[in-house]
Amino acid sequence: MERKDHTFSRQERLKSNKVIARLFDRNAEECFTVPAWPYRAVVYREPGTPAGLPSVLVSVPKRNFKKAVTRNRIKRLTREAYRLQKTPYSCKTYIAFLYVGKEIPEFNRVQRAMEFILDKLKS
Repeated sequence: MERKDHTFSRQERLKSNKVIARLFDRNAEECFTVPAWPYRAVVYREPGTPAGLPSVLVSVPKRNFKKAVTRNRIKRLTREAYRLQKTPYSCKTYIAFLYVGKEIPEFNRVQRAMEFILDKLKS
C-alpha cells in the first residue's frame, strides 16, 4: 500500500501561467536558480503565505531530445526523484526543474541532483 505523503498530486503540479511567467522573468528579485548538473532549478518563493508543499514544473528541451518518448522518460525520472525526497517549506514555493544535460540520465544521477537541489532550498 502506498503512503499518502509520497504521492505527487495534481495540486503539486505548477500550471499557472502567471506563476510560470514570474519564474522566468529575468527582472524578478524573488527568483533564484540552483544549478545541479544535469538540472537547473528556478525557484520563486512568496513570503507571507502559508507553509506547504511546493508546486513543481519539469521541462526537457525538444532541441536536445527530438523524440517525445525520450523527453517523457526524463520527466518521469525527475518527478519520481522529486516525489521520493519532497518536503514542505515555510512559505509557498514554486520550482521549475529544467533539464540541461544532453544524454538520458541514470536514476541515481537524477536522485543525487534532486537531493542537492532540495538541500540547498532548505537553507
